[in-house]
Amino acid sequence: DGDTVADRPVIILGHAGSYLTLYQWGVKEQYSVVEMCNRFAKLGYVAVSIKYRVGWEAGSSDAETREKTIINAVYRSMQDFKTCVRYFKKNANEGGNQWKINPCKIFIGGTNSGGYSALAVANLNKQSELMGVKFLDSQGNPYINQSKTGDFDGFGGTENLNNHAGYNSLPAAVLALGAATGDTTWVEQGELPTVALHGMNETTTPYNTAIVITGSGSAIIVVSGPGDFMPRVERLG
Repeated sequence: DGDTVADRPVIILGHAGSYLTLYQWGVKEQYSVVEMCNRFAKLGYVAVSIKYRVGWEAGSSDAETREKTIINAVYRSMQDFKTCVRYFKKNANEGGNQWKINPCKIFIGGTNSGGYSALAVANLNKQSELMGVKFLDSQGNPYINQSKTGDFDGFGGTENLNNHAGYNSLPAAVLALGAATGDTTWVEQGELPTVALHGMNETTTPYNTAIVITGSGSAIIVVSGPGDFMPRVERLG
């Protein structure tokens, strides 16, 4: 009430949920992400809980199907984060800045799967990064088909709307809570500053490099937690 500040920082947060929706888990109203938004708002941020695309074949008995569909889920959600960043930049420039933000101070983050998505924004940005052996099907084709899913920013392809074109999709920095990256080689010099917090004994998402296991005990894919990717982030400056 009575707010007169016109250049607030923004933080866009993604909920947990393993890219699945179950009751109030895996939705933007999830209690933990709402609580985080409230706390950031009290610190002066415009705090956003993002609704991103979810869904993959977690129950498939075929390992390749599980791998392909989870990688595509992460990719789509990465595009959605970037779309949200562009929305705020466009609104600040063309929409009268109704949220009273500083478009140069937009941050993204998330907990668990939302954190995976934020980390993908930080360091998944090259076609070559989609060509690692673990991201290829049995025929040698990449799991991500950009002619269908669009480019890294969410433009093109048959599954996208080209929302808020003409604006940069990148935030100023990334916050990852209990999350991992698809591969440490994705982390390269000059990419986004990253902060990561993680329990060393976390089992759902590994602290180092290990296979992610579904709740039913099925193996999905090897990922790298902050115990392995953050030393590389720091080493590369």
